[in-house]
Parts: sequence; structure tokens; C-alpha cells
Amino acid sequence: MIDTAALQGHWKRAWIKAGAEEDHDTRVHWLQAGPHYADIRIPRQRPPVGSATCPAELGSEALDTVMQAEGFAGTITVEGGTCTWAREINWRGRPDGIDAGYMTFDESGNLIEDGLKGEYRELWHREPVESFTATRHTGPGLTAILVSSDRTFLFAIGPPVADMPATNRIRKPEEAFQSEYAYGHWLGRSGVAELCTNPFQEGRVVLHRNKDSLTWNALGFGGALQSVVLEETG
Repeated sequence: MIDTAALQGHWKRAWIKAGAEEDHDTRVHWLQAGPHYADIRIPRQRPPVGSATCPAELGSEALDTVMQAEGFAGTITVEGGTCTWAREINWRGRPDGIDAGYMTFDESGNLIEDGLKGEYRELWHREPVESFTATRHTGPGLTAILVSSDRTFLFAIGPPVADMPATNRIRKPEEAFQSEYAYGHWLGRSGVAELCTNPFQEGRVVLHRNKDSLTWNALGFGGALQSVVLEETG
């Protein structure tokens, strides 16, 4: 039976199948350290940003595609092979249901996640073993979770889910880009985003590790740059 220990590490999704639909293209990374996790999902067909310098300068169709990304973070519990993801922060707003799936390994060691009502199946590949740790941080009205190794990180920041509108409400882009989910690599104490819910952050230094805090180099919807100090809380 799968437990929390079996889910540690870096997982990349190979595909999801839901009814007659299949998705082999969305770029999905899930990093797990102890009970803490962070997850990012970026459409491969996301349009190039062209000459735009921030999300506000994108056309409506391109912006709609960018906002199809997903990101969430929090903690998991595993009981009887069923994994439940508590979404403490969530790119798409306050969830309206429970996120849970039944987990098994196939004979090749790949992870299979099945929806509890059979509504979907996902296949996950584990990346080469790294030792991951997780830290929690707070800033002005924000909660952040960083799951990282010496090489790789996944950073999630946003308003606590309890303070967010429900996912079924139409979001204003200005609200969405108050949150950010970034997967990337470390260069010394600086974190460079490879994938990000804000495409204008990709290739940029989005994080800097200080002794007892993080600095998030935020880029707002309208292009405003801000260095936000996040205090470590655990």
C-alpha cells in the first residue's frame, strides 16, 4: 500500500486521460518533500509573448490561454492508498471540492493516479532521485511554499485559499497575477524560473535565498517590479 514516504521526490506527468479526452502535452511538475507539495501545470501551446513586456499587454486570446495554467500547493495525507491534496494556495481560486486520487505503481515503477469516481487517470514518472526539503513563508497577505533541492525548486505563492474567491467565479487577471507558481533551477542563491504561471518571469531570477528569508522578485500584471521579502515560518 502506498504511503507518504513512497511519494517523495520530483514527479513529471506523462499524460492524463478523462473520458474520451487525453492530454500528453501539458507540462506538469509535482515536487514532494515530507507532507508538503507544490504543483505547476503549463499548457505547451501557450502563445509567444512577442513584443509584450507584461501580461496586461497581451491580447485577450493570448491572455486567456496563459490563464489556463494551474498551480497549487499545501500538504498531503495518504490513507489506504488514497492521496488527498489540501490546497492551501491555488492559482485558480478557492477549490469547490476535495482533490483526491487512488495511487498505485505499475510494474515499471511509474505512479498511476486514478480519480476516486473513475473520472480520470494520470501517469507520473519519477525524475532522478534528489533530496527535497520544504519551507513555508509569509509576506503581506501572502502564503508561500518552497519545495527545493540543491538543484531544483518549485515555488508557490498567493493569498491563502480561505481569502480567495471560489474557482467558479470569473477571475480578473489582476487578481490571478497576485499569485505565482515557478519551477526552475538554482544558480548559487538565486532561483531562475524555467516554467511559470507568469510567462514573463521565465528565464528571470524570481527568487533569492537569504539567511532566514526569501526575496521574491515579483512582476505584476501591469509590469510593476517589486522585491517582496518573505519570512520563513517553518
